Amino acid sequence: MRYRIISAIVIFSFVSVMVYLHHENSHYAGADDHSHEAVEVPEGEAVPAIDGELRQDDRNHWLLILEVDNFSFTPEKAGSEKGSFQEGHAHLYVNGEKKGRIYSTYHDAGKLETGDVVQVFLTTNHHKMLQRNGQDIFYEERIEKE
Repeated sequence: MRYRIISAIVIFSFVSVMVYLHHENSHYAGADDHSHEAVEVPEGEAVPAIDGELRQDDRNHWLLILEVDNFSFTPEKAGSEKGSFQEGHAHLYVNGEKKGRIYSTYHDAGKLETGDVVQVFLTTNHHKMLQRNGQDIFYEERIEKE
């Protein structure tokens, strides 16, 4: 009887932790998942813009350098409903697969291969993709052969 109670507690604890972790990391929903809710930047608001550059270092890693206009990275507000259309973070995708969040203008994109497509989408603090006229606001670059 004691063994069953201990087993039940262990299993319950494990499942609880897994559900919690899944909830906390739900932004990693899956490959080529662009299903995040989008929000349109309304008329009269300054429209955020993003551009960038990928630079390869001597260890075959790539540095992603972003330039944003009318947008500020606010990592301290990630997940918050508070904010404006001009602040938040970005979501990094490589070949349609979400790789994580970006909270500043410099990011280690890791190892990339020729032909890989890197996309960086601007999002609100609450993970809603920013759009203007129904189009996502993002930067994209394909790794070309040297």
